[in-house]
Amino acid sequence: FLWTEQKSNWRTILFLSLAAGLAFATKTTAFAFLIPFAIATPVLLLRKTNLKELLKLVALAVLVVGLVNAGYVSRNVQTYGTPFDPEHSSRFGNELLNWRGLVSTTLRTAFFQLQTPWDGMNLQLMRLVVGIHFKMGMDVNDPRTTVIGEFSIGNPTTHEDITTNPLHALLILVTVPISLFTIKRTGRRAFIYFLLVLISFVTFSFVFKWQIFASRLLLPFFLLAAPAFGVYFGAILPTWAAVAVSVGLVASSFMWLISLYPRPLIPLPGKTEWPSVLTASREQMYFASMPSAYEPMKSVTTLILESRCRDVGMAISGAGAEYPYWVLLGAPRDDLRIEWIVAGTPSAQYSDPDFQPCAVICDTCGDEQHFRELTLLTQFRGINLYIRR
Repeated sequence: FLWTEQKSNWRTILFLSLAAGLAFATKTTAFAFLIPFAIATPVLLLRKTNLKELLKLVALAVLVVGLVNAGYVSRNVQTYGTPFDPEHSSRFGNELLNWRGLVSTTLRTAFFQLQTPWDGMNLQLMRLVVGIHFKMGMDVNDPRTTVIGEFSIGNPTTHEDITTNPLHALLILVTVPISLFTIKRTGRRAFIYFLLVLISFVTFSFVFKWQIFASRLLLPFFLLAAPAFGVYFGAILPTWAAVAVSVGLVASSFMWLISLYPRPLIPLPGKTEWPSVLTASREQMYFASMPSAYEPMKSVTTLILESRCRDVGMAISGAGAEYPYWVLLGAPRDDLRIEWIVAGTPSAQYSDPDFQPCAVICDTCGDEQHFRELTLLTQFRGINLYIRR
């Protein structure tokens, strides 16, 4: 609409801002994909309106995005003094902000998506990435540009945490030369849009360290690239061929649609050992991603229920799973109170000093026999349960 409208329209800016605000609220990493479009939008508007009107529209956009995110941002400012958790930001932010850091993170993010079923091909792709890093005098897993996992290119997987998008990535690579050769037929609008999408990918790769779970964060990028596929493949292919490509893409997603690990619709031998989501119990599904945690969590919560304790404290690590404890304790219950117990962290200011738990679950207490005034009752695979005698 911004491109085709003869005059700037505040309604268009309003809905664009709402979409951007919701994307940012859903996952803050979305800002990397929004930056190129946030810069391009005022430039495009300036061609259709005067500076005064442009400033009003920019102010509207900032206001809308700010209002959508005002709640948690203000809470973060109150807690940390900054809009984002500084420890979290420093851990995942790229520390090598130069051309080598840009090449390293962009290369690995792109090539990680190009996983193939052929080991020989994966090995050659891996050698290429490692060789380029060697030429730059860098380790492919340099801690300044890597945060979780070690980089490798393996076979495609249906595991929901680390699955990649090889066909989508291949389509993007193919679309790049097509966009250059068909610019007269498809027009500047499509080319500029696709260019902004590619820039958003580079921005994301440069801002954040590479991690093995990054595919989940790339969903906005692949969605933004989808319209470009349609335009360019529609320009070079006859209708029947475009339909064939679409059907092929849907067919290729068959395994992910019916047998996603670890929540399959139809379990396939050798692909997943989990029962179908149609027959599995709700409790089983809560532990689908962490089956080994079920037994110790169940044992701990059973003891708490047997003790009839109604004020439960939780001293678990930030990476620990909290919600399964709620479920196993029967929450929500009017007679049950669950509170985090933290100390020495910015969030400790929100602790209720009057809260006196009769049981505390702790996964970072080691062999400590006491937690405040509570005594260690038992340990289950690293989870300590302290009970008031």
